[in-house]
Amino acid sequence: MAGFGGWQWPPEGRRVTGSTNVRAVTADEALVLDRIGSEQGTDLWPSEAPFATRSLPPDRLALPRRTYRLVGDHPVIAAGGLLLETAVSAPWFGQPGGAPIYRFLDQDGTPLSVRELLAYRLLTDTTAQEIPA
Repeated sequence: MAGFGGWQWPPEGRRVTGSTNVRAVTADEALVLDRIGSEQGTDLWPSEAPFATRSLPPDRLALPRRTYRLVGDHPVIAAGGLLLETAVSAPWFGQPGGAPIYRFLDQDGTPLSVRELLAYRLLTDTTAQEIPA
């Protein structure tokens, strides 16, 4: 499947077939996630996931990486109104894959972009709080 940037993207949206699970987000989850690229996208990874396990094309290394924290005490989360889709990143682009890949969904199952999650205050951008290695 041809896609963004002219790359041949894997089927199933970078997810291992059959690995997808959807559940409600709970208030006690302390997710620290990141995204490489634009806030218009919907895919997030655990911030500690190595690049090769994300199955992204190599040119993505030149894009900005931002980190985010889930706002667990948000009223939408308390009401069970935010869903979390989890899957396993498929091997692709010469990368091994294997990292968890996350996408937040509204009650209707529509994916929410990082930009929307920030606007709704469901995520907080913590990039500036990172301590350089």
